[in-house]
Amino acid sequence: MPAGACVVVGLAAVAAVVASIPAGIFFVEEGSVGVVYFGGALTDSLLTPGYHWTPPLVTRRELVTTRMQTSTVRNVACGSKSGVMLNFDSIEVVHRLDKSNVLRTLREYGPRYEKTWVRDRLRSEVNQICSSMTLSQITVEEFDHVDDIIKANLETALANFQVGVEIQAVRVTKPQVPDVVRVNYERVEAERARHKFVVQAQERELKEAETAAAAAVLRAKKEKEVAVIDAKRRVDTAAGAQEVARIEDKMVAARGKSEGDARRYAIEQQAESEARLLSPRYLEYLRAKTQFRNTRMYIGDSVPDAIIEESEGGGGGGGGGGASTTTLHSAHQAYQGSQ
Repeated sequence: MPAGACVVVGLAAVAAVVASIPAGIFFVEEGSVGVVYFGGALTDSLLTPGYHWTPPLVTRRELVTTRMQTSTVRNVACGSKSGVMLNFDSIEVVHRLDKSNVLRTLREYGPRYEKTWVRDRLRSEVNQICSSMTLSQITVEEFDHVDDIIKANLETALANFQVGVEIQAVRVTKPQVPDVVRVNYERVEAERARHKFVVQAQERELKEAETAAAAAVLRAKKEKEVAVIDAKRRVDTAAGAQEVARIEDKMVAARGKSEGDARRYAIEQQAESEARLLSPRYLEYLRAKTQFRNTRMYIGDSVPDAIIEESEGGGGGGGGGGASTTTLHSAHQAYQGSQ
């Protein structure tokens, strides 16, 4: 090859390389990772957020979202246990692909793993759940638990197949019911509500009666307790009064006995005193004192031999009163006789 031709080829190659540099630049944004396919095969390269360069033409780059994202599935059919077909306008599933499971999930299920394991799997799970529940349970009784049941079933399926997708939340809209079924259902529900109201009213009346009976029993019990306490108080009061009377009787008896003992002692003491006082010498003294009180003494040189005294009842006129004569030895004679 002529030298000029070689130079041209080299310049062309350099120009091609320089031109391919911008084409090989790849930007990965935050919340995503990049994967590289070489010849259609997924390589083990996992590109983190930032700028990267890969050979153009022979490689293919794709972004895989690893932040939370919401998949909205519309017109989800739901066949109830009773055979009534319902329809959910939309069901939202919040999920996230774990970064450590990106390569394995893409190799097993491809880049459209979200359609396989979120959207399609959701329809299957909803159909299975509805087939085990009645119309009333789906729309009223268990509706607030339907989203939790769907979430739990999805998590179980993803864990069994090791998909690497995490379910964060499930949001379910109210299902649409066919008009014919809705009318019948509303009529049944109205009757059920009326029956429920009647049952509740009966239960309320029964509860009120039970409450009143319990209150009456409690009141009677309290009245009985008060009566028992009052009777006990009266018994205690009577017993106390009896005890006071008994003590007072004992005190009166003791006082009477004490007074009697005192009188007896005084009498005994007086008797003893009189016994000691009435001695023979004292009696002789009293006798002499009495005789001396009735004796008149005349003292002098001439003492009469006799004294005649009229009695106190004597008087003149012949005879009403007499005279008593008392002979006394004069003191003088007595005195002389003693000499």
